[in-house]
Amino acid sequence: MNGSRSRPKSNHGTFGAIPIESITERYYNERRYTSKGDINSLKINDRNFKGVSLDHFERQEPLLLGKGGNSTVECYKHIKSDTVMALKKTRLGQLNELDKKTKVTRDIEHLRKLRGHSNIITLYGYFEMCGEAFICMEKMETCFAKILQICLKKDTLIPAKVLATLCYSISHALVYLKDKKIIHRDVKPANILLGTEGQIKLSDFDGSGYLYNSYCFSDPTITSCYAAPERIDCDDKKNEAKFDCTADIWSLGVSALELATRKHPFASKDMKAQFDLMAKILKQEPPYLAKSDPAYEPNLADFIAQCLKKDPDERMYPKVKNGRFYIMKHKFISMREIILEKQVAEWYNNLTKN
Repeated sequence: MNGSRSRPKSNHGTFGAIPIESITERYYNERRYTSKGDINSLKINDRNFKGVSLDHFERQEPLLLGKGGNSTVECYKHIKSDTVMALKKTRLGQLNELDKKTKVTRDIEHLRKLRGHSNIITLYGYFEMCGEAFICMEKMETCFAKILQICLKKDTLIPAKVLATLCYSISHALVYLKDKKIIHRDVKPANILLGTEGQIKLSDFDGSGYLYNSYCFSDPTITSCYAAPERIDCDDKKNEAKFDCTADIWSLGVSALELATRKHPFASKDMKAQFDLMAKILKQEPPYLAKSDPAYEPNLADFIAQCLKKDPDERMYPKVKNGRFYIMKHKFISMREIILEKQVAEWYNNLTKN
C-alpha cells in the first residue's frame, strides 16, 4: 500500500495498547467500529424513545423471522409507538472483543449512516440487555430465498418484470453504498427482503465494510457460492487481499441468475467440499442465462452477463465513472422495464394463495 496515503482520522489515538499510527489499514478497517450514537434508544419517524428495554415490547406471532450464525431475528411490537418490528438478537457473551465490534456495532454504524434510503432496511435503534444486543429494524414480509422455495414447490418462475424491479432496487442501494464508501460483502437472496407493499430492500450489514480509495482491505465473512472470484483468490502474503464494490455487483448477478433459473449456478448437491465450489468459481467460465432456459429474456441475460465478468474492471459500476458502464443505465432496470411496488405485492400475494 502507498505509505503516503493519509489515514482516516479517529477520535482516539489508540485501540487498546496499540498506537493507531502503527497498525495497518486493513486492521484499522475492522477495529474502527465503535458504539457511537444513542444506546438503548429508538427513533421511529420523528419520535424518540429513551431507556428502551425488552420490557417495552410484545412478542408477535410468528415470533421467529430468521436465524443464522450467532444471531436470531424475531418479531416484536414496540408498545408505545404501536410499531411492529424485527429484532435482531445477538448474545454478546459468545463473541470475542473483535467480533463484538465487527458483527454488532458495524451493523448499527452502517445502518445509521444509510438510514433513509428507500431500498435499504430501516434501523430504528439498538439496546443491550442481559448480555444480549438487540438491533431494532423495520419488519419486512419475507426474503427472496424463501420466495424461491415457494416457486420451486409450485413449479413457477419469478417473472422477468419482478426480477427487473429487484435488480433495480438492489442496484440503487449499491449506488448509495458506494457513495457512502461502504461495501456490503454479502448480497444474496436471503438478504434481499420484500415488504408487504412490494418494496424491495437490502438487509444484513454485519458483514459489511468501509472502502478506502475505492477498495476494501479486509474480508471477515464470506458466503462462498455468491462471492466474486477476486474474493476467493485473495492472497494476504502478497498483499492482494483487496477488492472493490464490484464484488457486490457479481453477487447481485449470481442472485439474479439463481432466482431466474431456480437453481444456483455454482452450488450443487454433488459437490463434496467447499474447495470444489471455490475452484468452480475461479476456473470455469462465468455462468449465464441460456436462450434455451424458460426464464430467458434478452435484457435480463445481458444484465447478468455484465454483472458476472471475471475481471472486476469489466463489470458494471455503481457510480458514474469514465470508462465504466454505470449500472443504473442498463436497459433491464430502466424505468420502462421495472414495475410498481404494488404490482410486486400483488404478484407475491397471488403466489402465496393456496
